[in-house]
Amino acid sequence: MNDKVTMYLPLNIQKSGGDKEMNLTKLFEAQKVFIDKMEYADKDCFEELILGLFVKLGKCANEWQGFKFWNENQMPNNKISGLDDKGNLIFKNPLLEEYVDGLAFAVRIGIVKEVENITYSPFKNDSIVSQFVYINRVVTTIFTADKLDYWHYAYRHLIGLYLGLGAMLGFTGEQIEKAYYVRMESND
Repeated sequence: MNDKVTMYLPLNIQKSGGDKEMNLTKLFEAQKVFIDKMEYADKDCFEELILGLFVKLGKCANEWQGFKFWNENQMPNNKISGLDDKGNLIFKNPLLEEYVDGLAFAVRIGIVKEVENITYSPFKNDSIVSQFVYINRVVTTIFTADKLDYWHYAYRHLIGLYLGLGAMLGFTGEQIEKAYYVRMESND
């Protein structure tokens, strides 16, 4: 199967294994609406978005826990239950929530930089630890290459690595997309 896609309307990323398609273009469009609603569309927030992505990546890694060789429990924090404010039992997936928060920051960076018509290929390293490290490296490259011609290449690589991370963490396109929209609603 060809995992390469070009970002134009409509952009669909098909995951292997028959998962429902994740429409990345719709995520970009939803994020644009959110940015407009928050009234910071014209603010120069590139540096803050870069820092925010680093923070969200760290939180995602912390919920994954697989790098914590010093702990006995290295299982992902992906299922917790509790009660909502009405006393109803709810289930959450903190790992998915942090992953989606990071994806939102990555998408916002693309929107701020007016990214269009870029080909994305989900990319996976040999390990999840390497995946996190390489994503951080590419985010640093994006920050330092802000005014250079290869910025778009680095951004394309970021999205590919980030989508690969989601697959490595066991998330389907459908789960990611659904969690993304839930996140957007909760941030109103």
